[in-house]
Amino acid sequence: MKKKIKSSRTGLVFAIFILFIGGIFGIIWINSYSMISASEKWFSLVKENKLQEAYEEASKEFQKGTSFDQFSTLIKKIGISDYKTINWGSRTRSGNSAVALGIVIFPENKTLPMEVRLIKEEGAWKLLGINLKTDNPIRTPDEKEIQGLAQKAIKLFVEAVQTKDFSNLYGSIADQWKAQIDATALATAFKSFIDKKMNLSFVKTASVEFTEAPAIDEKGVLKLVGHSASKKQDLLFQLEYAYEAPAWKLVRINVQAK
Repeated sequence: MKKKIKSSRTGLVFAIFILFIGGIFGIIWINSYSMISASEKWFSLVKENKLQEAYEEASKEFQKGTSFDQFSTLIKKIGISDYKTINWGSRTRSGNSAVALGIVIFPENKTLPMEVRLIKEEGAWKLLGINLKTDNPIRTPDEKEIQGLAQKAIKLFVEAVQTKDFSNLYGSIADQWKAQIDATALATAFKSFIDKKMNLSFVKTASVEFTEAPAIDEKGVLKLVGHSASKKQDLLFQLEYAYEAPAWKLVRINVQAK
């Protein structure tokens, strides 16, 4: 059972919740919404085993190069129709072509990176191709790697607060988060820490301890919950990471100091 971190009424607590996938502050990637909507519609048809409809929903260029029989055989071979959900990541567009990256979550939380290529036909986004990276499955990091992820994030955070420069922390986050926030906005979110001139230097030598077992949820997000403490101070953290091959990248940070 997960334990929630509670703030002490007598302690000094600063809580900053940073934008997560999809946007805690409700920020929507308006320019790419139609791409993902079209992709989601197509994958829903595949999941429902409506392969003929899925084939017809694909681009004319896709149909020109792939027969329905070939398409049907490929879908069954790779087992994409068995997926549970898709966690969409970064998207890029160049004219009438676009690429959307995502993580496909299968039963038993097996996860694979995926690249979806789209093309705009008659004003609508249509599937052009899929690259399911079966040769590059997402690997759950071991204990040493998890410690390294948490220590790096917390130390970059402390450095940013002390120097009032969030460029290094910003440079380490996931591309999908960078698409929603810049270094200035990141610094603004942590303004309370900066204004109070909090001394967090103890973190540089303190060890990281996890209060919950690190886990990857059903959306493929790696969650780390714990604290970095000295005899007099404690820094509680909740960190979340998305896999952007070949590494796990930060997509959310929640910090409490007391």
